[in-house]
Amino acid sequence: MITLYGFLRKIEAGIHALSRWSSWISVGVLIILVITVGIDVVGRKFGHPLLGSIDLGEVMLVVIVFFALAFAQLGKGHVRVSALVTRLSIRGQGILDTITLLLSSGVYALIVYAMTNRARDIIVSAGSDPVTSLLEIPMLPFIIVVTVGSLLLCLELLVDFSHALANAVGMNTTGSGQRSDK
Repeated sequence: MITLYGFLRKIEAGIHALSRWSSWISVGVLIILVITVGIDVVGRKFGHPLLGSIDLGEVMLVVIVFFALAFAQLGKGHVRVSALVTRLSIRGQGILDTITLLLSSGVYALIVYAMTNRARDIIVSAGSDPVTSLLEIPMLPFIIVVTVGSLLLCLELLVDFSHALANAVGMNTTGSGQRSDK
């Protein structure tokens, strides 16, 4: 019989796996962006720049940024001012982290909601999909990327929220104030 704790750990592991997977997509698109910019620069040197390179760069940056956000949260790569926080007890850190993580996940939940509505509006009103200026690349797939990337970040924030809540109420299972998945 699987316990609730074991079930939650499996969900957490799944969220982390999705974050890692999305980061690899981000890395792949980054490599394509570097190649595209390189071709454009060389082409400009010879008077033949790559047509639509700015459009391509814009949409690739959306994928790079939003598919890397959750992995950055997983690896604690986001900016954090720790000068004051490290002086607090594990419980104090947990309380402060609980508040900030709950607020952060709320903000990203609102972004997911807004982007989902935007995608739905585009799908419902067929033919009104915004496009890039030169190549006329449809924006709907990239609105979906923003939605999925923000949802993954929101889930990672909620995982961290659960760990911070455990620290805040004194139920830290790792004993160090840090997540046990490192």
